[in-house]
Amino acid sequence: MQKRDIETGKAAAQGGATLEGAEFTITSLNANPVIVDGETYENGEIVLTLVTDEKGLASTAKDALPYGHYRVDETKAPEGYLNEGRISLEFDITEDGKIVELTETGSSIENQVIRGDLELVKVSDGDLSRLAGVPFTITSKTTGESHTIVTDKNGYASTSAEWNKHTSNTNRGETAEDGIWFGTSEPDDSKGALIYDTYTIEEQRCEANEGRNLLTFDVEVYRDSVTIDLGTLTNDKVEIATTALDKESGSHMAKPDDKVTIVDTVEYEGLKKGVEYRVVGTLMNKETGEPFEIDGKPVTAETTFTAKKSTGSVEVEFTFDATGLGGTTVVCFEELWQDDLKMAVHADIEDQDQSIFFPEIGTQVKDSETGLQMAHADEEVTLIDTVSYSNVPAGEELTLQGILMDKETGEALEIDGETVTSELTFTPESTEGTVDVEFTFNATEAAGKTLVVFESLYYGEEEIASHQDLDSPEQTLVLPSVSTTARNPELGNQTGLAKTEASITDTAEYTNLIAGETFTIRGTLMDQETGEELLIDDKPVTAEAEFTPEETSGTTELTFTFNAEALAGKTLVVFEEIFYKDQVVASHRDISSDPQSIYFPQIGTSATDGEDGDQEILADSEVTIKDTVSYENLIPGASYLLKGVLMDQETGEELLLDGNPVTAETAFTPEERSGSVEVVFTLDGSSLAGKSLVVFETLYYVDADGTQREICSHKDIDDAGQTVHLSENPPEVPEEPTETPSVSNPVKTGDDAPILLYLGIGAGALVLAGTLTFLYLRRRKQKDNQ
Repeated sequence: MQKRDIETGKAAAQGGATLEGAEFTITSLNANPVIVDGETYENGEIVLTLVTDEKGLASTAKDALPYGHYRVDETKAPEGYLNEGRISLEFDITEDGKIVELTETGSSIENQVIRGDLELVKVSDGDLSRLAGVPFTITSKTTGESHTIVTDKNGYASTSAEWNKHTSNTNRGETAEDGIWFGTSEPDDSKGALIYDTYTIEEQRCEANEGRNLLTFDVEVYRDSVTIDLGTLTNDKVEIATTALDKESGSHMAKPDDKVTIVDTVEYEGLKKGVEYRVVGTLMNKETGEPFEIDGKPVTAETTFTAKKSTGSVEVEFTFDATGLGGTTVVCFEELWQDDLKMAVHADIEDQDQSIFFPEIGTQVKDSETGLQMAHADEEVTLIDTVSYSNVPAGEELTLQGILMDKETGEALEIDGETVTSELTFTPESTEGTVDVEFTFNATEAAGKTLVVFESLYYGEEEIASHQDLDSPEQTLVLPSVSTTARNPELGNQTGLAKTEASITDTAEYTNLIAGETFTIRGTLMDQETGEELLIDDKPVTAEAEFTPEETSGTTELTFTFNAEALAGKTLVVFEEIFYKDQVVASHRDISSDPQSIYFPQIGTSATDGEDGDQEILADSEVTIKDTVSYENLIPGASYLLKGVLMDQETGEELLLDGNPVTAETAFTPEERSGSVEVVFTLDGSSLAGKSLVVFETLYYVDADGTQREICSHKDIDDAGQTVHLSENPPEVPEEPTETPSVSNPVKTGDDAPILLYLGIGAGALVLAGTLTFLYLRRRKQKDNQ
């Protein structure tokens, strides 16, 4: 089967319509049942459904239908066609394997294409006067076929045959009485002139619309026998509008540099094609309303052009030195001239589209904690830079980008190898105001530095204002630093003395304070082992002093006085904070800092027999006692002296031999803060059997001049580790005789009794001697352990 257009009789669609997608059914008209594709169908039943391709063709298989009589019906018309015309045909299948062709004119399914019309009224803009004789071309967007209609004296035009018959001067397009018809078929006044399609309507230049804007638009015809009312069409008068933009930023904002170019795009309407025009522009100072002048001369620009169409645009460029214009707004006034005739003017001092804003920014930085231009160099510092802006257009999105600079180097501050930056995007509600830009960073590495905040204002990718002055006081913030050195004023070093009235002097070295201002330094003693505050009588040990620096950098001292009796072996660390107006601005709080530390020495002793290393010594004439002294918290490389004396545990007094105390000493220089050293006592102990001796040790710090200063001791008369015991020599055990003892009365043969008696007595004596020695030694050891 072939689908055809009923107007042309051709197997080709008209306009934007198509022959593809038409649907057909084949119905059995046989008295007897027929079998199609394995199914049995009765008379009047549909046996097949077909759909046309892009050429309007549809077909069955050669053997699809059995012998018989059938009818084909169009059940769905393709796009752009009505389901009207020749839409039903009967045919017979009489030969096996033969295709019945319903493809020729007269034997094809034919449909009527959809047709419609349009109408319009043409008037002038403003006064709405009807414009006669205005031609409009109507062009098919599918085929390119184009025809013209012309408005009558009432500005009315229509394609309908009810207005002008299609058969009247068909497609001449010269007067308001000429008819119009689309397609290759003969005009038919009973149908619409426009085939199913999309059309472009273009107003043509004529005397009636000279100097006015021409219209162009699209219309779709998709319903049959419907006239589309395009309404009242107007023409604009000759007008100009301008949009001034900075060439660099592409916006209404410009950076006040020494060379700025403003491009003012002048859009025009209603010009005469081919006529030369001239646009003259003048920059105006918005604040004064007068022409903007450089070196006493107004800034002007001029462009001459020939209009290619009645509407279009032309650019006018102003190039000038804008240095110092931050905060100023200039407005571009434009005039359109034809020869000596001024055709149009655009001069609105309040028009933002004509305006170029030279923004200006200023900054004021402060620390979020102190509210001052001084911050504590802590692990997390937040600086707030309040940026004031002026002369920015309201409603435009802007971005502030800030970076912290190191004033000393003039380079960007880096923390862990990264610069410290911040960015804020905002949309101002008015031309001036303030916003806060926050910088949060770890400032511990920056203690002692002076920072300067640089800010740049961006519109899109273009910088339009900046404030970057290393010497600006408002942009500057200082990060004071303090480092401390703790000393024992008695010894002049970091050795603490565990006594009731101990002192520590901490010298604080500061930088970046404000000369002439009053500051407070507060210190706290910390226990290095616990990391907590040192408590004496449940109270922290603190000190405080006020000072007024004469220079930004210097030193001040703080003295701590406290009871240190119980601090032997401890390490104290001095934490310092400097306050300005009750705000911490600098601190030194490093629990592992050596210069901040005071070390309280401690010693412990272990006395043993110099020969076998136990605490049981035989009281003979040559006794050696070795006292191993362990120490903590000494100064590596310093000189020390250990002095020991032997004490009689029973009397609690020094042991005297020949009226003299028994002493020993050892000088040493430690390589580490903790370690041990030996003190050896040698004495005649033959008279000391049964005594317990306790070693007392005293540690001295030796100055460079040899002065000895006692720093700690270990003197505990009941300390078992410091105690040794001297015992008597065990009783001698008689040797077993090698020969039979002689007796005065020889033993008779057979007389056993004397021999057994002698043997029993000898064995008993040996056992008794061994037992007494063992019990004596065990009892002595038990007493020592108690």
